Amino acid sequence: MSQIEIAVSLLIQEEIIAFPTDTVYGVAALASSINAIEKIYEIKGRDKDKPLIAMVPEEFDIEQLIEVPKEFVNEIRHLIKNHWPGELTLIFKMKKNPYIVLNYDTLGIRIPNHKVALEVINKIGVPIFVTSANRSGEPSSVTQEEVEKSLGRELSLVCSGDCGSGIASTIVSYIEGKRTIIRQGNIIVNT
Repeated sequence: MSQIEIAVSLLIQEEIIAFPTDTVYGVAALASSINAIEKIYEIKGRDKDKPLIAMVPEEFDIEQLIEVPKEFVNEIRHLIKNHWPGELTLIFKMKKNPYIVLNYDTLGIRIPNHKVALEVINKIGVPIFVTSANRSGEPSSVTQEEVEKSLGRELSLVCSGDCGSGIASTIVSYIEGKRTIIRQGNIIVNT
């Protein structure tokens, strides 16, 4: 079994894994598993008020998950076309859907531009929640060794591979009819 097949199998079994992305290492869980999601919050010591970002397969229809504001449709399509897969997270009002068990009002979505991360996400075929692979308040992990030192004992698998930039993704929010740049990363979005 390849590393990718093992990672997908563990996610389906509601286990927690880590993999490299185009930014930093991420800790991942199936977005439909409340047990796995709670475990992510627990092992990171993350505040439950802080939402997790959903990573979705390349061919996934994100409108199953979120409401695209009509006034920004063209801009959003342009960003997706030019920066996904990539270091860009977009936040929208979340719809009720069968893929995500948490009752978030909003949802951040991203498709990473990294071979290992993309293979896992595309093979699993459904949204997964991903957050940086570190304890809350500590620097983000960018190597397999850093992940294993920080969280290793509590993860079912740490996939090998190099991360990209080491800089967290740009985050743009499209909530309540406004566009807000939450965090500026390597992708520059004009205001």
